[in-house]
Amino acid sequence: MADITNLARDAVLLGVAGTVNKSNGRSIRTGLSKQYLRDETILYTANVGEIASNVYDTASQGIKLDNWFEYVPIKIRVDNAVQVSSGELMTDDWMKIHILLPTGIDTIGQGAYMFFDNNWWLVYKPKGVYTVRGSALIRRCNTVINTLDYYGNVVSVPMVFNKLGTLGNAPAVTENMILSKNYMNCFCQLNEITKLFTENTRMIQGKAAYAIRGINDFTREYTDDPDSVHIMAFTIERQEPLEQDNLELRVADYYSFSWVISLTANEEMSLNTNQTIVAQSYRNEVLVENTEEHPISYTFESSDETVLTVDEDGYITPVGAGWATVRVTLNQNSEIRQSVNITVSETAESKVMFTCTPVSVLDEYDKCVLTAAYIEDGVETEEEVAFTFSGPSARAYSAVKLGLNKYEIQCYNASKVPLTVTVSAHDTSDSMIINLYP
Repeated sequence: MADITNLARDAVLLGVAGTVNKSNGRSIRTGLSKQYLRDETILYTANVGEIASNVYDTASQGIKLDNWFEYVPIKIRVDNAVQVSSGELMTDDWMKIHILLPTGIDTIGQGAYMFFDNNWWLVYKPKGVYTVRGSALIRRCNTVINTLDYYGNVVSVPMVFNKLGTLGNAPAVTENMILSKNYMNCFCQLNEITKLFTENTRMIQGKAAYAIRGINDFTREYTDDPDSVHIMAFTIERQEPLEQDNLELRVADYYSFSWVISLTANEEMSLNTNQTIVAQSYRNEVLVENTEEHPISYTFESSDETVLTVDEDGYITPVGAGWATVRVTLNQNSEIRQSVNITVSETAESKVMFTCTPVSVLDEYDKCVLTAAYIEDGVETEEEVAFTFSGPSARAYSAVKLGLNKYEIQCYNASKVPLTVTVSAHDTSDSMIINLYP
């Protein structure tokens, strides 16, 4: 989920127009196929609703059944909420909304976010099951949970906290009271970020730390629909901040997260040679791979294109003698980057080197092909190069010669000791280290 603070704000209307699929595919839950004066009522509110001063253009989730989290532009009228039991007005943080436009929307999903009047609001209790147009009881989000996404970006999730649990029966609102070691009742949207919260997930609110207790992530809007759970309720317990917390960014365990880019490249090149720089990421010291759920990609940049250029795949082409820095940035988090300095000479010294793309990891039963050559005056020769293998037990891998200066390596078992492959010729050598993982 992207940063929630940027989504609905981008979808706010400049002028509401158009319609949404009538009734969202849901039937009116009154037992009637059509409510009395339903269409006339909708038409009237659409025509005269904008005259009211409490009308806002906004955008809300929970309207499209096929894409619940998409923000749909709407025009709403806002009213004060009334406590059913006493008939008294509730605090300003509780409001009741009615959707004026587009017409045909008769319900709005529980747990949906919307933004208006400089605040985020959370749909707490939809009332569309017995009204002629979509309406709901909403709650103003009076704080946010700052946390890290998979890539280490700081994301903010709007959250509501209400009366302290220890004073739940107090006649006065106690949200602004601060007691040592207190408990507060909270709720927020259940989404891709918050579904990762556990009973012990910590957060920073103000200058204090809090731990989540008693998660309720199972309340359905519709009893027989397991996919209608979009709201999460829980209690937070006040604690002391820890050293790994970032109080400035208000992110708990911020300094416990790490993402390091490892680069493999020859730092010396000549004008008539090329190479591909290999980037790999280690998240919390564990190698991560590019997947559909968590894609990983990089941007490669040269600090001096008169010395060398680098394309989107990391392929380096020397242009002139000198040196340049190749900067590699993680596209999913521009704050994560790594660089390597590469020197380009006009003529290359004679040496042995690997001519294949560097390999740093082999998973169990995976294979790779390594090639090498003796380079003389910047040109590959047909001279045979010696390959030697050291490190793990011979039971952990196999090395099969495929031809001149060409070997196939296969991993069979994990090894704490990496495999070191060394090529040598004419008193020169080059090495490659390969980790063997299960």
